[in-house]
Amino acid sequence: MLNNWSNKARVQFAHEKTQLIPFGKKDRQKYPPYCSFAGRSIKLSRQVQILGVVLDDGLNGKAHLNSIGDKILKILNRLTIENPTGDSRVES
Repeated sequence: MLNNWSNKARVQFAHEKTQLIPFGKKDRQKYPPYCSFAGRSIKLSRQVQILGVVLDDGLNGKAHLNSIGDKILKILNRLTIENPTGDSRVES
């Protein structure tokens, strides 16, 4: 169905970038879902990043907040390495 639509609309998908995230309660999914597009299986993922926003299978925002926290820690670590004395004064 998706393959037919993409052919009619002249839209191409990058198979290596296409991912599938199953949403819902984990205990309901005894077997991981299988999906294919144009005869190739689609990679099953627990989280993806789209336009800087991290989406996970729980849809609760924790993965995105963890990602932002990691970025902030990296920036703070770089700042402390650049100024190891902790002196915030700027010399002119």
